Amino acid sequence: VNDMTLACEKGYAPALYSLGIVYLKGNRIKGEKEHGMKMIIQSAEKGYIPAIKTLMRISPEKAYLILKRLSETENPEGEILFLLSQYYTEGIVVNQDNKEGLRLMNEAAKKDCIDAIFNLGITYDRGKLGQLRDIAKAVSYYEQGIEKGDVDCMNNLGHILELSEDYPHDFKRAFELYSKAAEQGDSNGLNNLGTCYKRAIGTDKDAEKALDCYIKASEKGCKDSFLNLYLYYMDGVCTSVDTNKAVEWLIKGDKAGILKCTFLLIKHIKNGDGIEFDEKKYFECAYKCSINGMEEAYKVLADCYRYGWGTVQNGNSAFDWYQNAAQSSSSEISIHAICDLGHCYIYGIGTQKDDKKAVELYRKAAEKGFAPAQYNLGICYRQGEGVDKDPLTAISVP
Repeated sequence: VNDMTLACEKGYAPALYSLGIVYLKGNRIKGEKEHGMKMIIQSAEKGYIPAIKTLMRISPEKAYLILKRLSETENPEGEILFLLSQYYTEGIVVNQDNKEGLRLMNEAAKKDCIDAIFNLGITYDRGKLGQLRDIAKAVSYYEQGIEKGDVDCMNNLGHILELSEDYPHDFKRAFELYSKAAEQGDSNGLNNLGTCYKRAIGTDKDAEKALDCYIKASEKGCKDSFLNLYLYYMDGVCTSVDTNKAVEWLIKGDKAGILKCTFLLIKHIKNGDGIEFDEKKYFECAYKCSINGMEEAYKVLADCYRYGWGTVQNGNSAFDWYQNAAQSSSSEISIHAICDLGHCYIYGIGTQKDDKKAVELYRKAAEKGFAPAQYNLGICYRQGEGVDKDPLTAISVP
């Protein structure tokens, strides 16, 4: 710390930033957060990019003013222009202005800023920032990034050459790009390379190399690789189906915080497929997925509360989660949940009994062709629950 302090006194930006972080976090030196913030600002004002990025997170207004000033100097760095462009494209501190954001991004790309080049590729690849999708233009930017050794550009161009319906396929080049990214230790490159070996994309099929690439990618934290390792043992392409090994990778993915793995684990637990049925674990997985916004799990969690699977039975919570599921962007999930809400109103689960409301919900789902709702609506007409008793209508509910 003493040597760093001396460097700070001489105005060395990296030292100002490093010691500022020490003071700000307060892990080793207490009560100096304000001083730490001042040091980070000093470092940012000297154009030190890590300091600017940190300041963008903790004080975007101050970072904007610094970036704006630095961008108006005689020959601003490309990275400065790119970071400033993010304020305009995302509408942070200033009003969103895609035109100005793109102008700054293009200026940054001309100064060989890799982040700007890659983001311009993404812009035209996906038709973002008010621009029409232009694959040829995206490829041009990705090629620029590849020349500078950028692994993200390698992977994205590889995907276009492998999968795009709007650009000529070149499986051999895609394989070469994934290989190049993997050689640099990139986890996504390793994962993509594994799929090439598994599916014989631009190379010969090689089950051992596929497995090796996927495992290396998972060790480097690539989320998709955990799912690919699950599928490796489930789809029978490279090896005989081994559900136990497949589920082992779902468990590892769940521990790594990959919600897709957690959700797939729910299905295996429910069926006792590759893992013993465990009500508590079933509930925990459904809860984890749901509170993190995975709509597919909302109804599962509602069922857990409704029937007391792995948790204390709770009608109010069941009703709330059925409501969440009913508002899902997936029509299939929504229709199922609407029918379940009908049950809640019929039996007074988590809400007051209301047969008319139940009929309204059953009809809504029935009109979408959902057979259980059609059946329940028929029962309501047959028994006169929430609607006038009408046996003829009961047998002709759509």
